[in-house]
Amino acid sequence: MKKIVAKIVFASVCASMAMANGAFVGVDGEYLLNSKIKYDYKETSGGTTTSSSYNIKTSPIGIGLRAGYDFDKYRIYGKFNYFLEDSSDQFFNNSTASTADVSFYEFVVGADYIRPISKEVKLQVGGYTGVSAAFIEMQEVGVVGSNTFGLPGWVLGAKVGGIYDLDKTGAIEFGLRLDHTKYAGTETTASGGDKTTEDFKRTNLGLFVGYTYKF
Repeated sequence: MKKIVAKIVFASVCASMAMANGAFVGVDGEYLLNSKIKYDYKETSGGTTTSSSYNIKTSPIGIGLRAGYDFDKYRIYGKFNYFLEDSSDQFFNNSTASTADVSFYEFVVGADYIRPISKEVKLQVGGYTGVSAAFIEMQEVGVVGSNTFGLPGWVLGAKVGGIYDLDKTGAIEFGLRLDHTKYAGTETTASGGDKTTEDFKRTNLGLFVGYTYKF
């Protein structure tokens, strides 16, 4: 008897999940209110170490494409973000003016908790992680030539926002995102033993708005 009851309960749960669940795709527009890259440079020569820092601040716009599966109260997804190149005036060691051109992309996987507020409106809170790649070209004033970097990294972030259901298949999404990326640093050792290390970290705070289509 217990087995029969368990099977009925299990079948009921599966049926209710099947009605609520579904695959979805979406597209997002992104605007980073504050995107900051901290670039630390250290050089050791003849037993003497000197260090410098760049603070590169930009506010790029981007586009995101996502696909995932909705389990009613939560959902999982994969997403690709691409941020257009943005130029920045910044300061080297807080003294010498320089400029930088920055673009980057991300591929992340994430999960959201969904809580209904009304019939059409839902709250979403979630986290995501994945890989990122940044392309940076820096030009210091008074110096011939520029430094160009292509950097792989790992991103970890969180978001909070809302979902407004237009109908059974379409929804508008919006919210705020915050993430941190640690890029792979570089270390170069010359034949004479001189060593140069470079380290990059990025912090993003931005807004997103998008459209979701539910199958």
